[in-house]
Amino acid sequence: MNAFDDIKAVMDDLNNRKSIFSEHMKEFQQLQGEIKVLVEQSTNDPKARAKLEKLNQAFPEGIQSSQQAIMSKVAILEENFKQLQNGFKTMGDSDVVSSENNPKPKTKILRNYM
Repeated sequence: MNAFDDIKAVMDDLNNRKSIFSEHMKEFQQLQGEIKVLVEQSTNDPKARAKLEKLNQAFPEGIQSSQQAIMSKVAILEENFKQLQNGFKTMGDSDVVSSENNPKPKTKILRNYM
């Protein structure tokens, strides 16, 4: 396995992790939407109010502060993924350029004389 294959394997792993992370973000956003609906329904629906009370017990400091902390971590993770991708692309590009700059040795052809 050469360096290019290693970089490709790491990039594939990063892309897999990024897709898993994206799925988790979709779930998180869906949960945010459900919480918003519960808040809207809580004035008339005792079940919605009970669910919100359970959420408040689970997050005594408040959902908003936890949500902000998660979103700041998400922004940092997205930036780190972009930097890693760009770094690997740059490394791959420099490997291609360096291999083009290195002259290939000429091979001598031996002829068979009969």
